[in-house]
Amino acid sequence: MRWQSGLLESSFQHAGGVGAHKRVVTGERRRITQLLDEALTPTMEKQLARLLEADNGMYRISVLKHEPKDFSYKQMQQEVARRKFFQPLYNSPILFS
Repeated sequence: MRWQSGLLESSFQHAGGVGAHKRVVTGERRRITQLLDEALTPTMEKQLARLLEADNGMYRISVLKHEPKDFSYKQMQQEVARRKFFQPLYNSPILFS
């Protein structure tokens, strides 16, 4: 699976613009997509794709915004699981030249 520009497309669609602005946005989307295609390993691509999967009606990427409510055992277990899920993405060095 190669990195798809769909994620970036949705981000840039609202920029719309006409003429030169649209060409700049399109060119930048292509440039970033190419950099990601070259830099992401298949494992990283799978991890990123998993972020867009729904789990119990909530997308995994949404978990990034949630902090534990308190320091209860259950909340800490959820926080540990969350950190374990995202850790490989944080540890992966991506160098863009």
